Parts: sequence; structure tokens; C-alpha cells
Amino acid sequence: MRAGREGAVVAAGQLAVAVAGLVGIRLLTELAPREVFGEANLLLGVVQLGRLILVAPFISAQVRFHPEYVIRGQARWFTREISRLTWLGSALFALLGLVAYSTWRWNDGGGYRPMMLAALAAYFFVDTARAIKINRLVAERRRALTAWWQGTEHWLTVFVPATALLLTATTTSYLVGFAVGTALVYPVFGGWLDPPLVDREDGTPEPRKEFSRRMFRYGLPFVPLALCGWLSSLADRYVIAGFLGTADAGLYVAAYSVASRPFLMVGAVFTNFARPILFQAESSGDARRGRQVFALWLATTATVCALGVLGFAFLGDWVAKLLLAPAYREGSVALFVWIGLGHAMYVIVQVIESRLMSLERSRRLVVPSVSAAVANLGVSIALVPALGALGSGITKAIAFGMHLLFISVALLRARRGSPGGPASGARFGQQNHVVEKEFPGAGSDVD
Repeated sequence: MRAGREGAVVAAGQLAVAVAGLVGIRLLTELAPREVFGEANLLLGVVQLGRLILVAPFISAQVRFHPEYVIRGQARWFTREISRLTWLGSALFALLGLVAYSTWRWNDGGGYRPMMLAALAAYFFVDTARAIKINRLVAERRRALTAWWQGTEHWLTVFVPATALLLTATTTSYLVGFAVGTALVYPVFGGWLDPPLVDREDGTPEPRKEFSRRMFRYGLPFVPLALCGWLSSLADRYVIAGFLGTADAGLYVAAYSVASRPFLMVGAVFTNFARPILFQAESSGDARRGRQVFALWLATTATVCALGVLGFAFLGDWVAKLLLAPAYREGSVALFVWIGLGHAMYVIVQVIESRLMSLERSRRLVVPSVSAAVANLGVSIALVPALGALGSGITKAIAFGMHLLFISVALLRARRGSPGGPASGARFGQQNHVVEKEFPGAGSDVD
């Protein structure tokens, strides 16, 4: 019963986010020129990369260890200390980003654009504060509050940027609106509705140096996988911008946002529902039930995703007219099909990844992730100059196809009996899912 209720809450939240995203694509493409839409999303992608490298390790550690410190009676102390590390990572990224941006502008002789830079910085810091709060809610399984927060935020980050674009259709306006939309919801969910944390008076916190070392040791291994995820999802749009300009990148990002979102939503709903059941079965030693859950999950996901690809193939023109402004419809139907095919395979990859983690074979995730990242970057460099944005759509299918091939081979070779025991695999799997939720498919949060 609890799994069903939680699944319904997650599904409702994901549906609200997906609807907001699709409404937002139509509204923002009507108001933003292609070069503005493209440049803004490229800049947001850079911010996301900084989060993955310098903030995600502490976010990962927060969700993994928060329940442990709740049991110890030190939840408030833990939240304060993990927040300190998270903010240090954020400050380091802001400093490095400022130096890199200043150096780039000095070399190419372009204008400095301080307002745009300030808007990006504001969004980054507000989003860091949001991540600390939301991951605490995720760790405590407060799914309803999390779903309401994310759903409300996605709607605000549609209408506030749209309002800013009505005043002036510039990249700076888009980014200011995005930052303000994210900030408006924070006082309600991160302040007024934030559940209080209470520590036991008899608790003795561990030394700060030892605590920091433990958090680093746990979180750092997630960085390479997160970086590969960013490269396999977002690198091709920077290739388009480099070869063809930000207007073509904007056209591609718009089609990508429409085509990827339904598959990512399906993947998130099925994963939230099926993964805890799979891990529970394996943790309790019920291998037969684990195989049944995996088979049903895989078959259902593959069927729904296949129907989604066929839907884009036959209804692509209608989808483009409904969800994209006229200036963004050029070549969109072909992009829908290729990007949809790629993300259908990506969602199936997530199911197989979960199976490997349930079998204590998480290290086998690395090679498939690297193959997808290398393919997305390399193939797009080869195809984009000749085929334009369509080359990136084809690249997406090739990259995620390679990911699916390599991860399938890894599963076939997997054997049970990892020295870590079943419980550690379940913990890793749950945490990996949190990282995916914070940076879903890498493209959906910033599109």
C-alpha cells in the first residue's frame, strides 16, 4: 500500500513537471528568438556542469548519510556541516567561473555583460540552497512535499522568464526570470514548510576533519559518472553552437526538450516505483522475485517507450504545431524521432543499471557511461558540420544505443556474490537515483 501511495505521489509530481515543461517550451519559444533561447540554455548547461563537479559529491553524501545522523540524534549538526561543504564547493565554482569568463571575454574582445553574469550567479546560489533542502526531504522520503516543491518551481520557471521576455527578449532577461522563478518558491518550501531538525543533547559530534574526509571519500566517485552523464546528454548542443551558432543550438534544444521529456517522465515514475521493490527483494535474498520484478519492469518500460517513438513518428507534425513556435519547427519531426529513439534506449539503460546495482555490480556502470559520453561528443563533431542539428539527433540515438549495448553485455556477464553484501548495493542504488533526480538525464532541468 505504501509503495502504491508513494508511486502515485511521484507520478503526480512528474506529470506536473512534464506539463509545465511542455507548456514552457511553447511559451518560451514564442517569446525568445532562437539565438536567445539557445544561448540561455547553453549557459545554464555550464552551470549544471559546475554543480556536477563541485557540488554533487556533497549532495550525494547528504542523501546517503542523513538517515544515519537522524538515528544518532545529530541531524541538525549533520545538515549544518554538509551545507558548509556544499557552499564551499559552490563558492569555488563561482570563483573559477568568474576567472574563466573574464579570461574568455578579455581574449575575444567581447563585452563583459555583468547583468547576465549576475543572473547566472544568482540562479546558481539559489539552486544550491534549494538542493540542500530538497535532498534532505528526499532522504527522509517526504515525497509529497518534494513533489509540490518541484512542481511549483517548474511552473514559476516558465511564467517568470516569459514575463521577463515580454519586457525585453534578451538572454539576460531569460536568465533573470529563471533565477527569480527559482527564488520565489524557496521561502515557502525551504522556510515556512521546512520540517524542523532537533538534535539530542547527549550526542557527541565527530571531529570536523574526520567528517569532511568521510564525505569526500564517499562523494568523489560520483563525479566521473556525473560528468559522463553531462557529456552524453549535453555536449552535442555545444558542438552545434560551435559549428553553426546559438540560433541552431536553440532550435535543437527546443526539439530536444519536447522529445526527451515524455521518456524521462516515464523513466522517473517507473524507477521510483520499481527500484525499491527490486532492491528489497535482493536484500532479503529473494532472487526469484528480483528476477520477476526486473523482467516486468524492463518489458513495461520497453513497450511504453516503443509506443512513444511510434507516436513521434506518426504525430510529429501535430506535436510540433502544438508545442513549438513556428520559428522552431524546421526539421523538428525528424529530430523528435531520433531524439525520442535515443531517450527510449536511455530509459531502458536505467532499468538495466538498477539491475546491476541490485546484484552488487555497480562498477560495471563505468565503461558503458564512458562509451556514451565519447560517442555523443565524437559522433556529433563528425555529423553536425554536414547534417546540422539533425546530426546531433542521430548522434543521440547512436550514443545511447552504444550505452544500451555495453550495459546489456555487462548484465549478461554479471554474477551474484559481491563482497559488499546486498545492503550496500541497495544503498548505492538509492543514492544514484537521487543524483539522477537532481540532474535528470542532464538536459531536462535546464531546457
